[in-house]
Amino acid sequence: MVGYLHDEGAHYREVELYLTDAKFVVQPGGRLRVIREQRKNVHAFVRATVTETGGLHREALIRKCIRKITYDPYTMDTFQDQDGQMITEAKDVFISCGRVYA
Repeated sequence: MVGYLHDEGAHYREVELYLTDAKFVVQPGGRLRVIREQRKNVHAFVRATVTETGGLHREALIRKCIRKITYDPYTMDTFQDQDGQMITEAKDVFISCGRVYA
């Protein structure tokens, strides 16, 4: 599930999004609260511009954005790629089926 904000408020639904100029944000206090309470809360997100795909199909977007990005507040304090490298920003991001690629 992806949540996003726009002028009419917050919306949550399954979507595919292509983002540009992305910043991956983890709020440390929220992460510590998750660990302390053993309960999810919104404290990590991607701040970016939602962009048209420029005619690229899903497979082409995944090939363009080849690093799978993950975040687990119990095991990491930042977003990371599949190789464990810290990710704080990315020029292009593709979100599909609950997965994030940069």
